[in-house]
Amino acid sequence: MNSEAQAFFDTLPKWLREDILQSGVTFNTRNELEEIARNFSAQTEEKPDNK
Repeated sequence: MNSEAQAFFDTLPKWLREDILQSGVTFNTRNELEEIARNFSAQTEEKPDNK
């Protein structure tokens, strides 16, 4: 990942960074990472509560 993508990655919440890393998805640019982060966040918001 380039330095701009790394700088953005470092600003993400810890849970989101961990989810992205554990998924094995690859990215090189900040734009790619931003799209991935949006997708992961949207998926998390769509999950029903387990109450």
